[in-house]
Amino acid sequence: MSVSLRVRKTGNVLDYRPRFVGFHGGSHCRAGYGRQLHDTGAAVIFDDLRRLPDLIARVGREVG
Repeated sequence: MSVSLRVRKTGNVLDYRPRFVGFHGGSHCRAGYGRQLHDTGAAVIFDDLRRLPDLIARVGREVG
């Protein structure tokens, strides 16, 4: 898994847009919600909340 940050230089300004993880396992999430998260820019989508601690640890290692 790779998590990245989007950084673009516009003139003298850096446009910093962090990538995010998207959870789509709640009972309120309808079919296709994971795809919407992906299309919005989620670096990782997941539907099992038990994966969250591992995902946070991975992001910390890759960013830090």
